[in-house]
Amino acid sequence: MTWIGVLALVYSAVNTLIPPATVLVILVGDVVLGVVLLLGAWWLARHRTAPGRVAWVFGGAVTAVCVWGAWAYVDDPSPVHLLYVAILMTAFGPMTAAWRPFVAAAVVMFVAVSGVLVYVGGRSLASWIIGMSAALAVSAGLLRIRMRSIRDLDRAERAIVEASTRDQLTGVLNRHGLRDRVPAVWADAHRRAESVAVFFLDVHGLKHANDTHGHDLGDIVLQDAARAITKTVRGSDLVARWGGDEFVIVSVGQALPCDAFATRLNELFTGVSQARADRKVGEISVGRAVGTPVDMEFDRLLREADSDMYARRSGAGVGVVQERGDLVDG
Repeated sequence: MTWIGVLALVYSAVNTLIPPATVLVILVGDVVLGVVLLLGAWWLARHRTAPGRVAWVFGGAVTAVCVWGAWAYVDDPSPVHLLYVAILMTAFGPMTAAWRPFVAAAVVMFVAVSGVLVYVGGRSLASWIIGMSAALAVSAGLLRIRMRSIRDLDRAERAIVEASTRDQLTGVLNRHGLRDRVPAVWADAHRRAESVAVFFLDVHGLKHANDTHGHDLGDIVLQDAARAITKTVRGSDLVARWGGDEFVIVSVGQALPCDAFATRLNELFTGVSQARADRKVGEISVGRAVGTPVDMEFDRLLREADSDMYARRSGAGVGVVQERGDLVDG
């Protein structure tokens, strides 16, 4: 809209300076239209209007400019008015970046310009109508190319984001991806007044399996562990590979007691992992910490779950005592 407004003002200035003289009302109309477009563009930018609404406003503004150009042709039947209208028809499609506003504007433009051409008449009537149709067809083609480019770019950006937040070996979230999602989980738990459970998991004996049987086996074990974990948790839980042989689960609401969860998980792990069935690796050790999003931050719960996991693996069998005074898991 800014560019069209500027062009309207430039067009009026050129017509004023270069003979033959243009009808005064057309010059005034060009100036008014240019100023209105500039003010409209400034207002849209200032109020950060939604892109969908901007597309409709832009389509309406371009339609108004074309209708004004057609009216100017009635008052001053110079081919230059139609030439500017044809240029605008050709260029506005990709700038609209939305199909519905484009189609609505194109229909109004074509009907208005065709009506003016029929009203004015002349031997070039058919040629101008065909030319305007071709301009709109080119504009639609350019819009289609731009929309495809936008979709391709959006898919590429999503793929980049997905690759940066996913562990490429196991397919679960990586540390960065988990941290990105934790604020939303905390906000959701706070809104629902529910607790948050953080599980810290360690695949016991993975380093020994790597050293003894090779890293290819270690990769398979990690994939099997991730598969067993995702089958054990709920669909709403977050699962991430924290690094090396460690995984983290974040769960909102009532979660399984740590011992019950670990038992179910290791049964699945043994079932899906041949290396585990052959005892080339140990069980998955599990620790848990629970808190409310108001009182407990993610990093604190993570540290407590980590400490709980090591306590359980060393045979203590007692959960970490939180500052509230109650046990995470007895």
